Parts: sequence; C-alpha cells; structure tokens
Amino acid sequence: MTRDDGFLLEVLRYTSDDAPVPTLVQDPRVFPTAREAIQAIRTQIRAGGALGMTPDDIVEATENAHGGLSLMIALLGVGQPVSFSASLESGGAVKWGVKPAPYLELHVPAPCENALRPPWRAVRESRQVGTTLITEHPAWHTTAEGTRARLVEHDGTTWLATWNHQLQHLGLRPVSGNSLSEPPPLAYTSSIELPATPTKAEPLFGELVRLGTVAHLKNPSLWDAIVTAILRQVVSAKQAVRKHQAFSSAYGRRFGTTAGELALVPSPKTVLGLSPDEFAAVGTKFNHTALCAAAEAYLDRGEQWSALDPETLVKELVRVPRIGPWTAAAAAADYTGDFSVYPHGDLAVRTWARKAAPGLGLPGTDGEFEDLWRRWAPARKQLHALTLFTLTWGNNAVNGHGGQHRP
Repeated sequence: MTRDDGFLLEVLRYTSDDAPVPTLVQDPRVFPTAREAIQAIRTQIRAGGALGMTPDDIVEATENAHGGLSLMIALLGVGQPVSFSASLESGGAVKWGVKPAPYLELHVPAPCENALRPPWRAVRESRQVGTTLITEHPAWHTTAEGTRARLVEHDGTTWLATWNHQLQHLGLRPVSGNSLSEPPPLAYTSSIELPATPTKAEPLFGELVRLGTVAHLKNPSLWDAIVTAILRQVVSAKQAVRKHQAFSSAYGRRFGTTAGELALVPSPKTVLGLSPDEFAAVGTKFNHTALCAAAEAYLDRGEQWSALDPETLVKELVRVPRIGPWTAAAAAADYTGDFSVYPHGDLAVRTWARKAAPGLGLPGTDGEFEDLWRRWAPARKQLHALTLFTLTWGNNAVNGHGGQHRP
C-alpha cells in the first residue's frame, strides 16, 4: 500500500446471500478528509440491512458499540492513510479495526442481546503501510511465542495490549472493568514531522525515516508513569524491566490473561503500606523513599497533576522529594506522549543515536548532546519526533527487529 494524503478505509458491507456464513464485501476507497470518510461509512452501513436487521438497527448497534465512529475519528491521523473495518464475531461482539499497521483490534460486547447474531466471519488482514510500534515501557513482557504484552489501566478499566511484530498486529482487550469504556489512546507520529536533515546528520536521519510512522501506546496512568520513571533511576534498561516487573508482580493487582499472568504497578496506598524489607525483597530498596514520597504526593495532588500540560507537569513533579528533572521529564513524556519534554541528553537517546549512525561523532556528555539535539530540532514537534524516533529505533533493535520496520 502506498502512502496517500487522504484516508484509506476498507468499509465492510454486510450481505444477505445464501451463504451459511454471511460474507464480507470490502470496498476500499480513499477520502480526502476524515469527515467525508465517516459519512461514507454511515451510508455504507445504512445500505447493508443484513441478518434481518434494518439499516437503522445496524447503525445504532455499530455506533453504540464503543462509539465506533467517534473512536475512528480519534485514531485517524492527519495525512496518515488509515484502514477501518467493523465486523461481528461469535457471541455477538463487535470488532472495530483501525489501521495502518499496527492493526488495532478492539473486542467489545454488543450493546444489546439481539443486536448482532452469530456466527460471523472474523476478518484479519495485514497490509503494510510502514508503521512501527515502540514498546520501550518496562511493563511490556515477551511471551514464549515472541508476542509482546502489557496491561494498562484506563478510566477504571484494565486492558491487555498485545503486539505481534511479525503479523504487525496490535490487539487491545478489556480484562476487567467496563468493557464498553474507551480504549487507551494510541498516538501516531509521521516521519514528515522530523526536522529538515542537517548535512552532518544524514546517516542518522536516513535510519530514522525508514521507521515510517511511529505508533505509541500512551500511558493512560500518571501514577504508573511516575512509578516507572522512579524505577528507571540509575539503572540500565534491562535492570529497570526486572525491577518494574518484580515490583508489580509482588505487590500489584494481577490478572490472568491470554498472554499469561500480568500485573499492574501497586497503588499509592499499597506502596505506603510496604515495609523497607518488602521493597528490598524485589530489588527496589534504593527507590523506597522516592516511591513513598511520590505516593503521598499523588494521593494529595494526582488529580490536579493529570490535567496539566507537559511542561507544567514536569515543574510540579520535581517538587516531590527524590524526583529530579530527569525522572519528572521521563514521567511526563510517558503520560502525555509528548517527547519534546523527554530528557534529551538521556543515555538511551545518546546510545541509540550512536548505534544508528556510528560514524557521526556525536558529543560524549549529556549537556553537549542535548544542545546539539535542540539545534537540530528547534521546533517542539520536531524535537518530539526526533527523540521518539531515536528511542523507537533502539527499542526495535533490542527486540531483534534490526532497529527498523521490516515490510
């Protein structure tokens, strides 16, 4: 699939022929705007009338199930080709799919018992549009089959996210809470947002552009983002993963999932109830005082923090004992998805930039590196894109995908 400035949607029409299982008829079209695409979907759905349902029944069922059309609006990226599908599954569930790859799959119960009748053939198709998912958060586990999986909590509902790199498939399924709630947000950043390539930096930018569009599952929990940033203090990425997963498994809420047993980070109240020995037992003795100070502050001001812009959030977090500028910036970037506030002189950014372009001769100190980084990307969106793409390149290299998207 080639890139296009509009929106590519695969609208699935429901047919009422004599086949034992209703067939799905695909009608790919390109629309210049999301509004025109959505109107076309409404028209297509109303023209369906399958399974003994009136067109209005189908519209009501599909729109009520997860606010499908509004969900689609939220996930469409400006200038990003997107493929959208809606299908039905056994048990009367509505499956909404919005892609570019990674393909986002949402499983949602039907809004009423008889709204959608089984059986229905599920359609899963992998068409390539040059998108790479970043899975650098230490909550991501790798299953025995090589799939990446993590839990996220969004508006009181716990979701299982699974990522299959080979199939370019991202799945989101609720495992507890309100299954009709909105899913955790995905953010897309196109390589178009990278700054104009400085002559010296051509080897680095050449690698980053090959990632296409970067998809990032924003952390919907500010508390998780704060805990994660604290556990990353003064350790390597591998050590941070071990600490994060041990801390969560020991004291957080655990869930049995299709990817195995996974856990969320312990709540602020749980953290405050842990003894020093319990922190030490899972390798987080060093983080004891910072986590407790953060828990107390979060219980007092967390709700206000959640509504702040990234820069103000950083300023508020550094007021908490044992949370310095690096930790505050990393937490704010994780929660808001805005990597323009990320600590750009961070060792991870410097390491992956050097590995992506080993002959570039980048500065050795974090301060000099950050100065150069900001000169290369003077605008906020450019700084966000340059940092996110560099971290994504490194993340994919670590996960055995060569640091780049593979068609």
